Amino acid sequence: KIDTINSKILNEKRAVWIYEPDNFDVNRKYPVIYLLDGDWHFVSVAGMMQQLSYINGNTLCPEMIIVGIPLKDRFRDLTPSSDSSVSKTSGSYNSFISFIEKELFPYIHSKYPTAPFRIFIGHSLGGLTVVNTLMKFPSMFNSYVAIDPSMWWDNQVSLKEAETVLSSGTFEGKRLFLAIAHNMNKGMDTASVRNDKKKTSLA
Repeated sequence: KIDTINSKILNEKRAVWIYEPDNFDVNRKYPVIYLLDGDWHFVSVAGMMQQLSYINGNTLCPEMIIVGIPLKDRFRDLTPSSDSSVSKTSGSYNSFISFIEKELFPYIHSKYPTAPFRIFIGHSLGGLTVVNTLMKFPSMFNSYVAIDPSMWWDNQVSLKEAETVLSSGTFEGKRLFLAIAHNMNKGMDTASVRNDKKKTSLA
């Protein structure tokens, strides 16, 4: 189903796409996936959840509610700093993440039977947002999934911060799944990738 939130923080109406598990039961509590670029990835993630939560009767993960968050301006919402050479509207990550924490979380919690476990999933600039949220607001989510995060943004400002924060910070009880694809140089194979320890490899 598609719902709408009138955000005072962002000063605009925001659509959210909601997936309820098969055999949805209002008397149960469900973990929640918050999915960036929700309109692009909603169907594929919902399909994966259906398979993972019920495969021949063997449950690989619990059934979950999915909250897809479509984006009106990806550079505005998902970038932590302004880089006018790429986008004149970039750099409003703090407002966007405040919308999720202070408006979207309470709204979903008030309308759906949610368990106290949240997963944040993002791809590309969305993956950048996931990494930044883990670094800056780790208590917002229990698990973080960053797929091909755009760590190149603004001269790798977030990548440089991550080298310090993720190695020295306390992230007890948090999980980060990082997926990077199509970044192998010519002549490389998976064995050489596993042995590649250069910090520049994640750029």
